[in-house]
Amino acid sequence: MKARRAEARAKQESAIAQAVSDFLQNDLLAQASANNQSGPTTKPDPDLKVRTALDRAAERIEGKFANQPEVESAIRDTIGQTYNSLGVFTEARKQLELALALRRKALGPNNPETLRTQVDLGSVALGEASFRRRKIFSAKRSMPPAGRRDR
Repeated sequence: MKARRAEARAKQESAIAQAVSDFLQNDLLAQASANNQSGPTTKPDPDLKVRTALDRAAERIEGKFANQPEVESAIRDTIGQTYNSLGVFTEARKQLELALALRRKALGPNNPETLRTQVDLGSVALGEASFRRRKIFSAKRSMPPAGRRDR
């Protein structure tokens, strides 16, 4: 009985991994091709930026995996982590919060994947705080010393 459950879970995880891989290849990385970029609302960009490709891929998720919450959450988690790596914290938070909600509902609040997404959200918060500190420090360095006036 345990062996069958383990086998079923392994097949499910394999199917999720394949769906994620397909999405990343076909909806994200395939945008590097000018033929795949063009559409009714987009024109080919030979200098396509990662951020632009991510934005387009994120737009394509909605409704595509309606009956596959584990697939959608894995994709959103991956995109969220990538946005975080780029320092695009608002989009990272959005994708990771959606992934977390899906994982809580599909897997439960204590599932390792759910918990990992919570850690990813914490990483976004740390990145945002670090960015704000650097910004404040940079602004302070560019100010003249207190009590000194430039003439």
